[in-house]
Amino acid sequence: MLYLGFFEIEKKKTLEDILEKDVDAKHYAFSEIVAKRKAMHTVKVSPSIWHENKVGNIRGT
Repeated sequence: MLYLGFFEIEKKKTLEDILEKDVDAKHYAFSEIVAKRKAMHTVKVSPSIWHENKVGNIRGT
């Protein structure tokens, strides 16, 4: 058991443990949007993490 000041953690969970396995299709981007975003961003390193903000600017690492 791990004690962090004001709360205790008994078992660490992975992201896979937390995320839903069966996600409704309405939560996925349309293929046209995915293609547009991939065209706007070129990967300089692999693997990479990138994010598009609300304005549409893409920032990658």
